[in-house]
Amino acid sequence: MEAKKKGYPICLYADAATHSLVEEFSTSNFIGIDNTNNKYVTPKSDSVLPSITNKSLKTIASEEYGMVVEERE
Repeated sequence: MEAKKKGYPICLYADAATHSLVEEFSTSNFIGIDNTNNKYVTPKSDSVLPSITNKSLKTIASEEYGMVVEERE
C-alpha cells in the first residue's frame, strides 16, 4: 500500500472497481455527519464487512438524534 510506504498509519480504502468511492479506513469504518441536512452518512458496499459499531451508531443517530441514516454508493 502506497500510504503505508509513505508512513501514514491509517489508510483510506476506495472501491475496487473505480477507486472513486470511499469504503472504509484500514482500522475503522468511515462515516460522515451532514449537519445541514441532519444525516448520518456511511458507505454502502458489498466488500465492507458488517460492523456492530456502525450498526450501533446508525441506531443511535436515528433513534436518539432523529437523524436520517443514508448509505451511499
